[in-house]
Amino acid sequence: PAIKKGPKNPRISPKIIKQIISLRKKNHSIFDIHQILGIKEDTSVSPATIQRILTNAGFGKLLRRTNIERGVNQKNVLISDRAKNLDFRKLEPFKIDCPIAGVFFFIPYIIESGVIDMVKECALPESNDIGSAQAALSMLFFKLIGGERLSHIQSYDQEPALGFFAGLNVLPKSTYMTTYSCRTSDVILQELQQKVVSTFRKKYPAFYQSQFINLDFHSIPHYGDESQMEKVWCGARGKTLKGANTLLAQDGTNNVILYT
Repeated sequence: PAIKKGPKNPRISPKIIKQIISLRKKNHSIFDIHQILGIKEDTSVSPATIQRILTNAGFGKLLRRTNIERGVNQKNVLISDRAKNLDFRKLEPFKIDCPIAGVFFFIPYIIESGVIDMVKECALPESNDIGSAQAALSMLFFKLIGGERLSHIQSYDQEPALGFFAGLNVLPKSTYMTTYSCRTSDVILQELQQKVVSTFRKKYPAFYQSQFINLDFHSIPHYGDESQMEKVWCGARGKTLKGANTLLAQDGTNNVILYT
């Protein structure tokens, strides 16, 4: 019987081979190329095949790259882009997936409340990359989705669509979020709180008609060897720790926070 011969032409199309070579010229590793082809071209090419194609094309091994060059930190977690203000007037039409699209339904209410204008009037801290309104919206976003600790923002700081909510390309890093209060004075925070409460009492009077308020006293520990804060009693820990005593006043009927 006649013996069937194997394919004479390569199994990988010339187009894919050209893309593999082009990606290697941009210093992508074999595994990077494998992932990029799977995402952009929906083509599964094994790392071994990519290695053979590159070897036949005369490419050697890449030099060992640092974590920064690979775009990951010491824990091998991807490093997101640096957060920067966006000018929506200069953006071209685009489509992008959003893991929590429901948060954008809050935007009309945020605009109606006037919170953004109040933040700008109080001159909260800002930088060349992140404005005060963008910083406030980033924290507001995290609270609207039910986030507890600002440090957990790292689960969302690689999603461009969520950064658009705050007027940024991506949300700020957890370090920026957790240290923002250290750059804000008590005077500015008191001014902002007074503006918010006085404005809301006029716009939403139904939220402030209860005859009773709920009071909650809470101790917040502050860690770090260089902490200059006094020691306070932390009931949850059963001991004294460096920290601050806080007071929360809540409307007894509508659960609106009246004072912090």
